[in-house]
Amino acid sequence: MLDELHNFPTPMPSEHLLSCLMRYAISEGRREYVQVAKTVSLNVSNVSNECYWRPVYTDVITQYHGRFHSAIAKKNTLLNVYAKFSDSIFDNLLEEQISKPSKLQFKYRGISQATPGWKWCRICVIEDEEKYGCAYWHRDHQFALNLRCDKHCEPLYSQCKHCGYEYLSVLQGPPPQGCCVKCGFIFKRLRSTNQEFDVWLENCAHEILNNELEINIQELKGKLHERYGFDTLKRSWSLAERKKITFQQQAFGRWVDTLNLTRYLAPQKNNKPYSEHPSFNMSSLAFNPYYLPPLVVLLFSRYLEEVIC
Repeated sequence: MLDELHNFPTPMPSEHLLSCLMRYAISEGRREYVQVAKTVSLNVSNVSNECYWRPVYTDVITQYHGRFHSAIAKKNTLLNVYAKFSDSIFDNLLEEQISKPSKLQFKYRGISQATPGWKWCRICVIEDEEKYGCAYWHRDHQFALNLRCDKHCEPLYSQCKHCGYEYLSVLQGPPPQGCCVKCGFIFKRLRSTNQEFDVWLENCAHEILNNELEINIQELKGKLHERYGFDTLKRSWSLAERKKITFQQQAFGRWVDTLNLTRYLAPQKNNKPYSEHPSFNMSSLAFNPYYLPPLVVLLFSRYLEEVIC
């Protein structure tokens, strides 16, 4: 962590913490954004929106007085989402990250989001420019399961639909107003979907962000234990037990294949259905002490409710 900067910007309403770093780099204006950002943190080689916390977050949040850290982390980062799915106490998790920062990721981090770039709402950009004099990146828009702006019910942009330009690093600048900064393509309202699964997942994302969705992973594991008929993994398995596990996994895989996950996960190179990806392994959730991504936990929860229970 470098020295505290007295002119570091205060977070705007609902602004992502790393967006403050972007605004600071732009305001200095004397050098390239990345070089300016390095006066705040040396950990800016990959300033993407995919993580809940990494060392650069600690460097940025410590630009503010310690008594504001908890409030900023809750309002301006997605650390609370991580805490919810890891059953960790938020303040303890925050203290741990600030004192010994590390990159927080769930098991199966190889899952590729369909929208890897920073996401924005075209109407929020216009309103932020008018009200605050600048556009910035919103925290809630960056949640992997959130594909629509809750305020305006607008599908979120993650790239230019004409040339494919993406904001993979927050240091590329603020979200564009009106048109693509690379090709000049004029942004119009994206087509939304009313498919039941998409609406359900969007509602779940909204509830997660607003701390309204109760996630009991231990209860979920217990129901899977009941389905398998045993509580712990064994060193050796009978043929009947192996067949039972395989049957349950295949049944879940067939159910997953009835869903359209292309809006949330990037297609696999081998074109296999996502149900064959290790992240959809039921026994991993049931018996291993991992914390799985929100999408995987929600899929298991829905499967238990629709099929098993």
